[in-house]
Amino acid sequence: MPAKIKIRRGTSSQWASSTNILDQGELGYDISTKLIKIGDGSSLWASLQPVNKFEIQELAQDAIYEALTNFVATGQNITATYNDSSNTMTLDTGTNVVLITNLNTAISTEVSNRNTAIATAKSEAISASATDATTKATAAQSAAATLRVSGDAASVSTAAADATTKVAAEAALRVSGDAASVATAATDATTKVAAEAALRVSGDAASVATAAADATTKAGAALTSANSYTDTAVSSLGNTAATTYVLLSDVGNIDGVASLDGTGKIPDTEIPAGIARDTEVTTAISTAINTLINSAPGTLDTLGEIATAMATSDSAAAALVTAVNLKAPIASPTFTGTVSGITKDMVGLANADNTTDANKPVSTATQTALDLKLNLAEPSVDYYVSNSGTGGYLVNGVLNGTINFVKGKKYRIIVNAVGHPFWIQTSYGAYNPADVYSTGVTNAGTDSGSILVELPLSAPDDLYYACQYHSTMKGTINSKPDELLDYATSSAATAYTITSANSAKTTEFTATTDVTITIPSDPSNTTWPIGTSLELRQMGVGRLIFSATSPATIVSTDGYLKTRTQYSSAFLEKRASNAWILTGDIDA
Repeated sequence: MPAKIKIRRGTSSQWASSTNILDQGELGYDISTKLIKIGDGSSLWASLQPVNKFEIQELAQDAIYEALTNFVATGQNITATYNDSSNTMTLDTGTNVVLITNLNTAISTEVSNRNTAIATAKSEAISASATDATTKATAAQSAAATLRVSGDAASVSTAAADATTKVAAEAALRVSGDAASVATAATDATTKVAAEAALRVSGDAASVATAAADATTKAGAALTSANSYTDTAVSSLGNTAATTYVLLSDVGNIDGVASLDGTGKIPDTEIPAGIARDTEVTTAISTAINTLINSAPGTLDTLGEIATAMATSDSAAAALVTAVNLKAPIASPTFTGTVSGITKDMVGLANADNTTDANKPVSTATQTALDLKLNLAEPSVDYYVSNSGTGGYLVNGVLNGTINFVKGKKYRIIVNAVGHPFWIQTSYGAYNPADVYSTGVTNAGTDSGSILVELPLSAPDDLYYACQYHSTMKGTINSKPDELLDYATSSAATAYTITSANSAKTTEFTATTDVTITIPSDPSNTTWPIGTSLELRQMGVGRLIFSATSPATIVSTDGYLKTRTQYSSAFLEKRASNAWILTGDIDA
C-alpha cells in the first residue's frame, strides 16, 4: 500500500496566530498563499522566508535519491543514478541477481516484466517530479514526518540538512560575490575621486602660491624704489626759505595775512566784519558832530564860538544853565507832574491793557487748563487709568476694571496711556465713533491728561469705555441717579477702626489733626462681604490716613494712603478676602 507523506499545514490566519515553532528543517505549508517555509527551530511562521519551487524540486530529488541509496545499501539489488545538473535519475537492477537455469524462461519473463514495471515507475516518478515539484516537495516532507515517526528520522534529517547546506552555500556564494563586487567598485571610485580632488587642490594651491609670491615680490620692489627716490629728493633740498614765512594760502584771507590794494590800503573784503571801515568812522564822527551842533546857528556851531559867547554874555550862560537844569538825566530820571507822550509800545508792553484785575482777560491756554481742574469745595472721585500693553486698561490697578458714576456728580479720569485714546460710548466692545457719548464729558479721547465727567440725569444707566485703536481695551461704566445718602459723623481725634456700622453710609471726620483709619482683618468675609464699599470724608483740616491689620492689605494708585485736603472723599472697596483697594481724592 503506497504511503502518504503529509507536512504541517494551515491557512494564513492560522499561521499568523500560531505560536508553534517549526523544528530546524521542518516544512510548513500555507494553504491560502500556496507557500512553503522551512523551520529554523527558533522563529515563528511570520519571520521565516518562503521556499521557491526550484528549491522544493531540488529538495525532493535529493530526498528521493537519498532514500533509494539507503534502500540499495540494504541489498535490494536496485541501483540509482542521479544527475543533479540535468535533474534526472536512472534506476536499474543490482549486480547480485542470481539466475536459475531451469527457470531461464520464467526468470527472463519475470525480469522483463520487472524491468518494464521499474521503467514505468521510474518514468512516472521523473515526470511527476518535473511537472509538479510542489507536490513532490509536500510528499517528501510528509515522508520525512512519517519516517521520523516510524523510526527512520535519520534519513529525513540527513536529506533536510543537505538541502539546508546547499541553499545556505548558494546564498552565501551570491552574497559574497555581490559584496566583493560592490566593495571593489566602491574602493575604485573612492580612489579615483580622491586622486582627482588631490590633483585639483594641488594645482589650485600651486597657482595661488605662485601668484601670491609674484605679487609680494613686485610690491616690495615698488616700495623700495619709492623710498629710494624720496630719500634722494629730500637730501638734495636746501633750506632757502626765510626763518619766518607766510603761506600763500593765508594771504588775502580773513583770519590770515592782509594784502594791500593799489592805494596802499587793506581791501574791505579782507577786514573782519567786526572792525569799522574808514568810511564808517568818518560817517559816525560827522553824525555825532551834527547831533552836538543840533542845527545851531553858524556863529555858535563850534565849541570855541560857544565858549566866546558864554564869556561875553553872562545872561546867555545863565539861560543855558537854566535850560540844562530843566532836562532829566538819562540814568534814573525823576519826573514831576503828568508825564505824557509815552506809549505802551515805547516800553515793550504793546499787548497790555489798563484794566482792573477783575476784568483782566485769561488766555485761551490758561482757560483750557483751568477747565480741567475742580474747585476745592467740590470734592470728586478720581480714576487713574493706565494701560497693560494692548491687553487692556488698568483702572486703579484693575485690568479693564469697572467705573462707577453717580449722575450729577463730578469725576475726574486721569489718563496716562499714550497711544490709547480713552473714549466713553453707549455700546460695549470696540471703539465706534457713532456711539461716542459726550454730554457732560470734557476732553474725551485723550491718551495723556484728565477727562472731566459730570453726567446729567438723562444720561444712560449703562455706559462703556473703549480704546480708539485696540478692541481688547474696553470696560463697563455704571451710571446711576444720585440717591439720598446716610451720613455718620465721627469726632475721633487721632485713630478710628472701621466696623460694619460704616457700611452703606458716608462717615465724616471733623478732626483738626490727622486720623489713622484702620481696617481689621476679616478672612471669613463675615463683617464685610466681598464687594463692600465704604466712603469716608475729611470734613476738618486733619487728613485721614489709611492702614490695614495684617494679613489684610490695601492697594492704591502710586501707593497713596491719605486724603488730599479738607472735604476730600476716599472710597474703600473689598475686592477679595482681606484685600482692599483705596480710591478717591487721595494723595501721598
